Amino acid sequence: MINWGCDDRIPEETLTSNATITITEKQAISDIDPINVGEVVSGFSKMRIVATLENGSNQAIKDGIITFSCDQAGSFDVISPTTDVDGEVFVIFDPDDAVEAVDKLSTVGEDQFEGATITVTYNKNVTTKVQFNIYDEQEDVWPYVFNISSDVSSIQLDNGLTTAEIEVQVFNKNYTPVDDVILSFSSDKGFIESDGTTDSSGTVKMIFRDNGTQEDIGLASIYCSFTHPGFNKTITDTITVMIGTNSNLVLDTTPISYLDGTTQIVVGEDIIGDIAVTRIVATVLDTSGSGISGQLVNLKATVLGAAVGSLEITSNETDGQGNVYAYFDDGGNSYLDIAGTTEFDGVVITAYLGDSTSATAAISNVNVYPSDAWPYVLYLNSDVDQILLDNGITTAQIEARVENQYNAPIQNVTLYFESDAGTINSTGVTGSDGVVTLTFSDNGTQEDIGLANI
Repeated sequence: MINWGCDDRIPEETLTSNATITITEKQAISDIDPINVGEVVSGFSKMRIVATLENGSNQAIKDGIITFSCDQAGSFDVISPTTDVDGEVFVIFDPDDAVEAVDKLSTVGEDQFEGATITVTYNKNVTTKVQFNIYDEQEDVWPYVFNISSDVSSIQLDNGLTTAEIEVQVFNKNYTPVDDVILSFSSDKGFIESDGTTDSSGTVKMIFRDNGTQEDIGLASIYCSFTHPGFNKTITDTITVMIGTNSNLVLDTTPISYLDGTTQIVVGEDIIGDIAVTRIVATVLDTSGSGISGQLVNLKATVLGAAVGSLEITSNETDGQGNVYAYFDDGGNSYLDIAGTTEFDGVVITAYLGDSTSATAAISNVNVYPSDAWPYVLYLNSDVDQILLDNGITTAQIEARVENQYNAPIQNVTLYFESDAGTINSTGVTGSDGVVTLTFSDNGTQEDIGLANI
């Protein structure tokens, strides 16, 4: 009887013929934590190497013994590791303190490399090399340098439809790119992923977008940082991107007083105390001019940049017409613009969507007068001295102008008119110049002939 056996194992010489070693990772890591850093510095960081062993058919060689050696003083965590099922080995080289081996830029070629060289060997005749610099002091490479930029200066509040690409380049002190390190990101508005890893050029690109909430409107600060655990030091840089909105914001301020303590009437100006106050209406409009409800509007009152008085705000959220209502309380102080100054010295009321950095904002200037702004002064003029009895063909333009005791025009107040002959409208509202202009004409009756008192 003859017994036949079948052995499907690949002969060792077949497995290892034309073997190659490939360095799949060469990364400096911190001595304290296994965190990627930019370079090897004696006493602060070391070199992590991953090598892969394959045969001529690109098949992983398992259980192959690979030997590591370095031409600089230091130690490996393992000198002759055995490859795993993927043909990989992992070693860490830690240089001795005070070792320094830095390549000179003035020399070119592998044979002229003055840095550290690690030789990786398999079966004596299969080798490859890993070359890198070893620095002696952290001051040789630190601090790192950030170059941070954005492809746009602003995005819209649109749930991420518009975005900004944030690009960060990292260099060490010698302006060598720092690759494969993890940078941390954060922002006070909008959203950006919390970390990103630099590529071979020391660059990482991140996407910044809005969250779709009103709180995002305004100038967003985006922070990027890197902490070197070996040096126990951190570098940080910042860039800003405006988050805007297509909504429009309109602000109207009107001085009012109260008739019988309840009914509001428009008056000429805000008077110190409770005599007259400023009524504020902020309106949020869409692109078609319609009010938008449910929008958050913030208000502030300042004089030359400093907060003054207080604001009584009914609600910061717009109503069905897109309005927010508030009243300014002067706190018993007068604030008047000073003639001849370039800045407005009175109260500046500012409304904005988002925070005070928002590009969607509106302002209104308000003077708060002392109580001696009263009595008003009324000036009445006509462009002609006479008209004819001709059923209104000839007319007179009657101009009424109102000022307070500070010679300031009184706007938005109603003036009442009457005449003992002819005809004129019974009311008119002053404009921003404190003026009302009405037309006076005859009625075409004999009774109109004579001197008319208006």
